[in-house]
Amino acid sequence: MKFISKKHIAALALVFMLGITPDAMSRTGINKQGVTLKMSGKEADQPVFQLNIPNQLNELYFITITDQNNVVLYDETAKGENISRRFRLNTEDLNDAVLKVSVSTRKADRPVVFEIKVNTRMVQEAQVKAVE
Repeated sequence: MKFISKKHIAALALVFMLGITPDAMSRTGINKQGVTLKMSGKEADQPVFQLNIPNQLNELYFITITDQNNVVLYDETAKGENISRRFRLNTEDLNDAVLKVSVSTRKADRPVVFEIKVNTRMVQEAQVKAVE
């Protein structure tokens, strides 16, 4: 049996812990090729996500974060050339919540929606060797 180091376990746990899926990347409206949401790291042991919106037309963007019960957790109207926001999630308060990050403009038919699922898993490993 191959031994797996703590670094590999931590990397696997991080991969399985957070999932981001773009829900509306193929819909018409906002230039979706530029709107991105990605995990940018951790602060105080909590995941941090970065939202980037290139805004060459200097439009007004509406950014909303809601939970699975459609409770608004964050709401902002943003304007500027290149909009960038960082969000730190408190996983202790969220438990297994599913968050939706919605980005829209007045001209867009539908918003760009990203879904964040936070799953915390504990990984424990045991190794047994025969000793001669």
